[in-house]
Amino acid sequence: MSIIDNRGIEFFNKVVDGRVRKYSNDTDDDMTFISNYHLDDIDGIIEDVNLTLNGQFKLSRSDISNDVGGIAFITPKGIEYWDDDVQNVLGTCSLEDFRELLMHWKEFLQTPPLGGATCGFSVRAASETALKRLLRKDIPLLFRLKKRLGLIVIPAKNNKEE
Repeated sequence: MSIIDNRGIEFFNKVVDGRVRKYSNDTDDDMTFISNYHLDDIDGIIEDVNLTLNGQFKLSRSDISNDVGGIAFITPKGIEYWDDDVQNVLGTCSLEDFRELLMHWKEFLQTPPLGGATCGFSVRAASETALKRLLRKDIPLLFRLKKRLGLIVIPAKNNKEE
C-alpha cells in the first residue's frame, strides 16, 4: 500500500471559472502543505531532500516555504513546519515521506487534464426539438468524459443561450 493510500490522500481536478485546478483533500497536513507547490518547484526540492538524505545537507538551500505562507525547512532530521513568527516548530515529516509525497504530487500535476487548461462548451440549437435531440445524445458523452478526466462539473447558473 502506498503512502497516499495509508494516509487517506485523494487527488482531484475541479473546473473553476472554466479552468482545471488540481487539488488534494485536506486529510493530511504534509500533503496540504505540498499541494501548494507549483510543478516548477518540485524537482529542486526533491534534489535538496535527496542531498540531505545522502548526508550533504546545505543550510543555504533549506528553506522550502510555499507561496501560501507555509514556512518549512529541510533539516538533517526531517522537514520542520514553523509558525508565522518562526519561533516554534508546529510539526515534522520524515525526509523519505516528504520526498514520496512530493513525487506523487508531481505525477498528479503532470496527469491530464493539466492544471490551467481551459474547459467549457456551448450549445446552440435551431429549435427546442433539435436541442432535446442534441442533449439526449451528448449528456451520456459528457458524463463519460467527466468520469474519464476526473472532473467535477459545476453547472453554470442562469446560463442563457440565444
